[in-house]
This record gives sequence, structure tokens and C-alpha cells, in this order.
Amino acid sequence: MKIFSRLTKEILVADGAMGTMLQEAGLPAGALPELWNLTHPERVKSIHMAYIKAGANIITTNTFNANRARLSEFGLAKNIKQINEKAAQIALDVAKPDTIVAGSIGPSGKFLKPFGELDFDKAYKIFYEQAKYLSLAGVDVIIIETMVDILELKAAILGSMDATNLTVIAQLSFNEGIRTVTGTDTATACAVIEPMGVRIFGANCMCVEDAEKVIKIMGESTSSFLIIQPNAGTTQSKVAPTELAEFAARFVSLGANIVGSCCNSTPEHTFYIAKTVKKMTPVTRVKRKKTCIASRTNVVYIGEGEPFFTVGERINPSGKPKLEKELRKRKLGRIKAEAIRQVESGAIALDVNIGNTNHKFIANVIQELQNVVSVPLFIDSQDPITIENALKVYAGKAGVNSVTGCADLCSKILPIVKRYGAAVVGLTIDENGIPETPVERLKVAKKIIKSAKSYGIRKEDVIIDTLVLPIGTYEKSSTVAIETLRMVKKKLKVATILGISNISYGLPGREFINQSFLSAAIQNGLDAAIIDPYDTQLMGIVSAGSLLAQRDLHAKRYIETIQRLTNQQLTILPTNPLYREILLGNKELIPKLIDEVIKLGTKPIEIINEIIIPAIKEAGDRYSRKELFLPQLIAVSEAAKVAFSILTPLLPKNSDKKRVKILLATVKGDMHDLGKNLVGALLEANGWHVVDIGKDVDRDELIKACKIERPDVVGLSCLMTTAIPSLESTIKYLIEEYPLAKIIVGGACVDARIAKRLGVSYAKDAVQAVQKIKSLLF
Repeated sequence: MKIFSRLTKEILVADGAMGTMLQEAGLPAGALPELWNLTHPERVKSIHMAYIKAGANIITTNTFNANRARLSEFGLAKNIKQINEKAAQIALDVAKPDTIVAGSIGPSGKFLKPFGELDFDKAYKIFYEQAKYLSLAGVDVIIIETMVDILELKAAILGSMDATNLTVIAQLSFNEGIRTVTGTDTATACAVIEPMGVRIFGANCMCVEDAEKVIKIMGESTSSFLIIQPNAGTTQSKVAPTELAEFAARFVSLGANIVGSCCNSTPEHTFYIAKTVKKMTPVTRVKRKKTCIASRTNVVYIGEGEPFFTVGERINPSGKPKLEKELRKRKLGRIKAEAIRQVESGAIALDVNIGNTNHKFIANVIQELQNVVSVPLFIDSQDPITIENALKVYAGKAGVNSVTGCADLCSKILPIVKRYGAAVVGLTIDENGIPETPVERLKVAKKIIKSAKSYGIRKEDVIIDTLVLPIGTYEKSSTVAIETLRMVKKKLKVATILGISNISYGLPGREFINQSFLSAAIQNGLDAAIIDPYDTQLMGIVSAGSLLAQRDLHAKRYIETIQRLTNQQLTILPTNPLYREILLGNKELIPKLIDEVIKLGTKPIEIINEIIIPAIKEAGDRYSRKELFLPQLIAVSEAAKVAFSILTPLLPKNSDKKRVKILLATVKGDMHDLGKNLVGALLEANGWHVVDIGKDVDRDELIKACKIERPDVVGLSCLMTTAIPSLESTIKYLIEEYPLAKIIVGGACVDARIAKRLGVSYAKDAVQAVQKIKSLLF
């Protein structure tokens, strides 16, 4: 079935909620919907038939939770093949000749680092296995749904693509129409996912207003076909079928090619959506083809019309014996400090080179760096194993620095670049060495672009380095590099980059040469440079050159840079070293800094009350203002926990810091624990005692734990709409059986109205949960 030929001509309609309909058919609260493929196949079949009758072109198998990790929670891992095969068979049996059967794959139910303990390779295997079973059972496409972590989505995409030859549809779930709960915004998501070869991308499981914001940004950010499936409201405030259809028409006008619905929807919603959008035709979208790299939370564009792009060069052991020594010992404190300082100094991205260190160690480096800085990273290596280990754990779209025109190197590195959707730097050097003339270097650049294309890498994902040799040994170095630069920009129209400091190697007064050369290069079309961001004169030239080259609208970047360089602007971070490193999440430095503060005569309780707690509060405030994101918040909590582990034993025995006890749980029927875990981490970071009894917790188990632990506050998490009845009954039972505890609830499907109706407190996120618990207790 050729889905793409249909998408160019018509709007397709996807079905709606499966869990909602199964509950109406009698599925008990907390029960596994996928088990009904085996025990109640006729009821599952009738739901598919109802959606097809209502006008759905695409029906989705009842396999959202049917991966090994989730099924293990119910003791059903041994039935994974049977459950997926039966679900596919049920859908295929009722499908019309033109119906597309999509094999549904949901999140693993576990979280990848730093949010959980699951590593990328294990996540990949989980998704590979399920996709394989669905493919062998005969589904037409794979649809990955409701992902909130873009790294897990990448694992699911790769697992599905490797297991099958089927089209893979990928969907994230965004919070408040801006970001996923793990911090990825819509434009960044498009930048990360499209280069991986995903041709149908979109979002599901969000309110209709947020869905409209998301589809608008996607329509402007990606050339992929778009799918959107919002919720039909909540159990307390539903969206009428006709109203959802009106939104569906707006989605199509903004670029959506497939429109469906998610939680709380029914075949009636599908009927009105189909009635509305099947009269419409796909809109023509023009995507700006810009070179970019991205972190988990931020995409940055490189090229003509964009601000000059500075890449910090300081994470490199060459000529840095202290850094080299730490790397040999597998320590990361100095690397993280260098990363943070470079970003503070104005670096837009960072080049990461760990030298000849064991190639497995790069994964630890990348994981830690993306937790403390939010700028994109370049992986600086020509070792394929090192590059792949780094890209596996990188949650954004990295740059790989670098390949050359050598066919052997291209054949080893470019397939990895394509697999993980990275960008790549191409050095104008080949088997014959470094060409001496601009024309010869241009030929090498063309060869690199052609080679990249042969591996499926888009032209905009190649950045050409025209090479700078030391001018002390090659007098024509600057003129050849700049002339090559002009030719590459004019004839190939790709982004360009140079390592500036090479020009002055071996000469005195290097800063003067670097500054003069950089200024000339910017005026001749250079888009990016790998530089030392601590060189304030050089950073000043970058901002001035970008302004003069008309790359800085309204002189915004220039003014910000000059204010920073001349100290006319308040520093972004506090000067107290311990406060600062807590706020930056640099846990490796905490023991040494605490020791220094104690030696100055500061009491442990004063350190907690005057440094640690205020730093945590500021991190929470920054998170609320979207200045910090979830990985950084987790890093702050880990740094604070290190501080408390040192300071708590030093407190007077009558200290009341540990008297407050909070018990946390995710209610029965819900396997999600990201929000709960983050709340627990932040509460522990405040020095309180947290008892986490896990996810999918039965109410009797909860009451038993309360009577043993006797908590001051009970925090309940509920992310799935299908678990709302379980939340309601659990709270009612808890109030009756353990009236001493104050109760607070949260989760994606919970809002203030539900909490008020149940007579409990509500928090929309982890930061607010900490604030609310404080208000309940003090």
C-alpha cells in the first residue's frame, strides 16, 4: 500500500482512542488493554469496525503497551509475540482494501538516562522486538506514539527501521504547545527527527489548542508529511465531535496530512473529522533548507542570514595536561566546568574532543555535558566507534567533526552520520593530501557532498571546512582558505566553518593574527568558526563582524556581547562558588567546595539554609521561566543531594531537617514515573525524607505503606486518562483509611478542577509540587 502517493493527493483520517473505547466496553480501571486482544478479541474488533465505519483511513493496533518492558510489569513478557500478532490479526481482519493498518508502539514505560536508568541500546532492543513482531504479523506501517523523550523516540525509530522495511510514523507529545515535558520544543524536534529519514512526523495526546500551535510550527520547520492527533478534552471537560472537526480543518490548512484524535475520543469524533477534512486537499509547504545542529532543547541555524556561529574549542586535552590527566582517570569535573564557562563566554556550540581516551568513555562525557549546558555539541573524532557511542546518547542533532574526501573514511563515518541524523564537517583534504589551490579544494568539497548524498545525507547537513594552515609555514594559507571559502559559498551554497587558531600556530602575538584573519573571513562569507571563547577581543570581533555582514538583526547579538565583555550587564550566575556549582549541577566539585566553606567557619546548617536551599529555589524559578530544562533541573537536584549527603551527618542531632516525610506513588493502571521521580529528586534535594513506592500501585498497597511510614504528605501521579478512575478511588480510600496525610496530585491528565473536586492539592509540574508541599507543611 503506497501511503505516500495518497498523502500527496488527499487528507487521510486516523482513528481515535482505543483505551477510552475499551473502558466503555468494560475494561476495568488499571487493567492492561492489550490483554483484551487475547481475552476479548471481538470487543477490540468492534472498535476497529466502528472507526472504519466512521471514516477512518488508518486504524491502529491495540498494542500501545505491548513491548517487553511494559508487559513485564504485568507478568506477560512471555506473551509478547502472541499479543502483538493477535492485535495485528484483529485489525487486518476488519480492514477494507484501502484501510491502512498501523502497528502501534508506545513508550517503553521506563526512562532513558538522565531521567531513568535505561540505556539506549536496551531501549533500542525493546522497540526492535515489538516492531519485528508487528511487521511479521502483516501491518502496513509502524506508528510510534506519545513519546515525551526525544532520545527514546530516536531509539524507537532506529529499532523500528532496522526491524522492518515499513514506513515509520513518529509522534511526540508536547506540553502547553511549546515543549515536551523533557524540554524539547517543536522546531528542535523537527530538526532532530527529519534527518533520520522519518517522512511522516507529528504529535498526539495534547489539547486541541496546543495541537494547533504544534502543527503550525511543524508546517514551517519540516518538509515531512505531518500527522496530528489531539485529545478530545479530559474526562471532566470533553471536546465535542463538531468542535474537534473545526480544529481538524485548521490543522489541514496549516499543513497536516493525517488528522485523527487521541484520549477521550470516539468514532463520533472520527465521523465529523472525516466529514470535514476529506473535502480538503493537502496544502503546499515550503521549508527553508537551513543547516542546523541542536541540543535536546535548542536548535541553532548556520548559514547565510544567520548570526555568526561560534564553536568553543576548549574541550580538547591537547596542550592541557590537567584536563588530560582527569580524562585518564575518567573524571569529568574539569570538562563540565570548561563547558559551562565557554557557554557563559558566548559559545553557541561546543566541540568535544577527548583525545585517545577509551572510545566507550565518550558516552559518559556526552551524557554529563548535555545535562549541564543546553547548547549543541560537535563530536570531534574520526573514530567510527567513538562517534557512534557519542551519537547514541546524544538527545539532539550533533555535528560530527569530521570527514575528509578520502573514500575509506567516508564509508566508515557517513553511514553513522546518516543513521543518527547528524550534521557533518567536511575537511577539504583527500588521499592526495591538502590541495594547494582553491580550485582543487573546491573539487574535494564537491566530492564530500556527493559522497554524503550517496548515503542519504542532505546537502544542508554538510558543513565545509576550507582548511587553514599555519601561515608561518605556508605563506598563502589565508588567501587560499578565503578564496576557497568564496568559491564554496558561490558554487556549492553550503555552510562553512574554519578552525581559526591554526593560522597563527608557531608565531608570537597570535591573537593579532587570529583577529585579523577572522574578521576577513567573516566578510568573505564564513558562517562558523571553532575558536577560544575566552579570547574577549576575538569574541568582540565575531559580534562586530556579524553585525557588519548583516547577520545580526537590530544589532541584538552585538549589544549583548559588548555588554557582557564590558561588564555592563549583571553576571548571569552568582559569584559564590558553591551556590554557583549547585545551580549548574556540577556535582563533582561539590565536596571540595563544601570543605572550603566549612574551613572558613561556616556552620553546616548555615550552608544548607543560606546556600543550598536558595540555589535549589533559584533553579526552580529558572525552570518555571523556561531558562532551565528538565536535564539541567535533574543535574541541580543531584548536586544538591551530594551536598546534603555531606552536610546532614554534620547537623546537630536535634535538627528537624529529616522530620518531614513524603510518600510518592503512581496510581494503579499507570506505568509512568518520570514526573514522580523528578518530584522525589527535588524533594530530596531540599533535604526531606522521600519514600517512593513505585508505579502501578494498588490502593491497598498504598494504605499499607502509609501506615508503616506515616508520611506527612502523600503525592500521587497519574499520566494516563485511563487511570483517572483509579486515581479517584485511591484518593477516596486514602482519605478514609489514612486521614492524617495531606494529599497532592499531578500528571498530564490531571488538572486543578479534578483536584478540587477530589478535595486535594494540585501541582502542574515538579517545581510547583515542591512549592505546594512547602505551603502545606509550613
